[in-house]
Amino acid sequence: MLDLIHKQYQSRKALSQTAYYDYSDRSKWPAYHWELYPLVDEFYHELNPFFLYNLYSKNFFNIMNFFTVKDGYITFAEFLLKNYQSIPKYGAHFLIHKSLVTLVPPNLRSYFSCWEMSQPKKIRIEDAKTVVVFGLMCDQYLGSLDKLAVRFEELKKINPEADIELYLTPRKEPLEETGKEVVTHFEVYDIIKNALPNRKINFLKTHEFNAKTHFSDLYFFDAGLDNFLVTDKYIHYYVASKGGSVNHIPLEKPKDSVFDLALSFHHNLHVTPFPEDVDSIFVDMLVNTKKFPTNYYAKDYHLQRFLKRHFRGTP
Repeated sequence: MLDLIHKQYQSRKALSQTAYYDYSDRSKWPAYHWELYPLVDEFYHELNPFFLYNLYSKNFFNIMNFFTVKDGYITFAEFLLKNYQSIPKYGAHFLIHKSLVTLVPPNLRSYFSCWEMSQPKKIRIEDAKTVVVFGLMCDQYLGSLDKLAVRFEELKKINPEADIELYLTPRKEPLEETGKEVVTHFEVYDIIKNALPNRKINFLKTHEFNAKTHFSDLYFFDAGLDNFLVTDKYIHYYVASKGGSVNHIPLEKPKDSVFDLALSFHHNLHVTPFPEDVDSIFVDMLVNTKKFPTNYYAKDYHLQRFLKRHFRGTP
C-alpha cells in the first residue's frame, strides 16, 4: 500500500489537474452530480480525489491506479455492486473514508485503505466569533428532523456575542426519480429558532459565503447527518484550508495513520490501513439487489432503504 501511495504522491498526477481535466467528458457524469453543489466542486491533492460515480469508462484505469474516493455510501455501494467482479482486474487501489468499510466485500479488502482528516488548530464552537450553519435542505442529507433537532442542541453553546449565519440551500432529493421539490427547509428553520430563541440570525447566499475573507475564528457547523451523499466535501476543504473549523473534521490525527498529507496549513489527510475486524454487509446488500433488480442502484428506493437501515438505523 505504501509503495502505491508514494508512487501516486510523487507522480502528482490527478484527474482534476489540467493535464487530465479534459480527459473526463463531464456530459457523461450523472445529472445528480450538479444537484450536489456546493459539495462536489473539484479540488486537487496528490492522492487523486475523485468520485467513482464519474468513472463512466474502464479506460480511466489505464491512466490512474490510485483514487481517494469522495463518494458517500450510496454511490460507493453502486460502484461495488457494478464492479466487484472486475476490481481485481483494474490494478487500482482505493482510499475510502472509514465510515464505508462495512460495504467492502471481504475478498476485496486488499484493494482498499482508508482516509481520515484532522484539524490541529480547530477551535470549539463556544470560542468562535462567527458560526455558519450549513446544510442541503433534503432528507438524504439531513436525515430525520427529530435527530436534527438533537444535533442542533449544540448550537446552544454558541457565545452570546458571536454572529450566527445560515447557509442553507433548498434542494430536491438528489438521488430519487420523481424530481419533486421538498419543503424541509421550512421545518429546519423552525428547529433552529427553537434552538436559538431571541438570537439575531443572518442568511447567506452562495456569493456572500464565497466573499468571506476572515475564517480564523469561524466555526462551520455542517448539519448533515452522515456520509449518505458525499464523504470528502469540497465545502469542508474550502473552509478548513482558510483556517476555519469544521464540526465534522476531528482535532487529532488517527493513531493508526501510516501516511500524512498536508492539504493546507490548517488541515491534513491521513491514510490508515483497512480495519481488521469488520463485518461486511456486502453479501446481504447483493441479495437485496437480486430481490429488487434495477439498473440505477444509487436512485433505487430499496437499496437506499437497506443502507439507511444499516447506517442510520431507520425502519
